Amino acid sequence: MAGDPAHRRLPFADAVSMFWHAMDEAGPRTALIDGDRRISYADYGRAVAAVAQRLTHIGVAGERVAVLIPNSIEANIAIYAALAAGAQVTMLNPAYTASELAPLLASSTPRAMLVRAGFEQHAPAAARAQGIEDLIALGEGDLALEALVAAEAPRPTVPIDAETMATLMFTGGTTGIPKGVERPHRTLMNMVAGMEEAWPTRLDDEMWLNVAPTSHVWGFLMGCMNPVYSRSPLVIIPRFHPDLVLEAVERNGVTVFSGGPAAIYVGLLASDRLAAADLSTMRVCPGGGSSFLLETLKAWEQRVGVPILEAFGSTEAGPITANPVDGTHRFGTVGRPLTGIELQVVDLADQEKILA
Repeated sequence: MAGDPAHRRLPFADAVSMFWHAMDEAGPRTALIDGDRRISYADYGRAVAAVAQRLTHIGVAGERVAVLIPNSIEANIAIYAALAAGAQVTMLNPAYTASELAPLLASSTPRAMLVRAGFEQHAPAAARAQGIEDLIALGEGDLALEALVAAEAPRPTVPIDAETMATLMFTGGTTGIPKGVERPHRTLMNMVAGMEEAWPTRLDDEMWLNVAPTSHVWGFLMGCMNPVYSRSPLVIIPRFHPDLVLEAVERNGVTVFSGGPAAIYVGLLASDRLAAADLSTMRVCPGGGSSFLLETLKAWEQRVGVPILEAFGSTEAGPITANPVDGTHRFGTVGRPLTGIELQVVDLADQEKILA
C-alpha cells in the first residue's frame, strides 16, 4: 500500500497486532539492518515467535520482562517477543551498573530478563540480587540469530487488547532515582499515531535510521515501533558516531532519520565526511530532547535540503507538539499540538490562566 503520506490514526489496538500485520504484509522485504547483518520481516516474525514461545513457557503473561540490550537486531526481537507473550516490557539502560539497576529492578519486579550474549555487563549480578531466576541471553546456542530465524515456533495466542499493559519506561533521575512510567497498548499506539501524524510515512516505501537508545522513549518509538507500522527497513546504529551515521545514510538511502537532540545534528555538521556525503534521499529529520540554536537549524537545511522538524514530548505524555513535514514548520518553535492534545498557557507568577 505504498503511496503519498497522509495524516492518519492507526488501525491497530495494540503493538502486537501491528507487528504481525507487518510480518504478513511485508514478509520477504528487509526489516532490520545492523552493520553487515540484515533480516527480512518474515525472519523477524519467526525470531519473535521463537523467543515469545520461550517466554510463554516461563509464564510471563501479565508479568513484566526486563530488556537490557543495546541497539541491535536482538533488542528489537526481545521487545516484540515480550509483548507477544503478553508481558509488559521494562526497558532498562544496558550501560547501567548493578547498583543503578538495583532500585529499578526492585520497583519493576520483572519475571524474566532478556540480555544479549557478550553484552550482559552487570545484568547477571543485578538479576541474582533481585531473585530473578530467568536470565535469557539472545545471541548464543538456540537463541542465536541464525537459529531464531530458522525456528518454526507458532505465534503466541495470549489474549492482548488495548488495555493490556505494554511498557514500563524510566524517566528523570537527575535529582534522584528514575521514576517508572507505565503505558497500556492503547496509549502506546497513540504515541505512534502522534508521530505518524506529524511526520507521515509512505507505507512500504521508507528507509529508517535510528541512533537513539531503545531504552529511551524516542529510540523505542523511532527505532522499534514506528518503522514496523511503516513496514519499511530500519538501519540500526549501535552507538552514535557521526561518520558511521553519514556512511549508513548514504549506503542505504535513508529517508527517515530519527535525529533527536541538537547534539546529534551538531556532531553530523562537524564531521569531515559531511561535505562529500550524498544525503539526497533524506526527507524527514525530526528533532527533540533539547533546544536547537537557529544556526544549527539553518546550517542543516542549507546542507541537507530538508529542515529539522522540532517536537516536544515526554516519557509520561508522549508526543505533545511537533512541526509538521508539510512545509508549515517554524524555526525556533516546537510546533503545534497534535490531535487529542489540549494546551494551556499560564502565568507562572500567579498560576493564573491567561490563555486556553
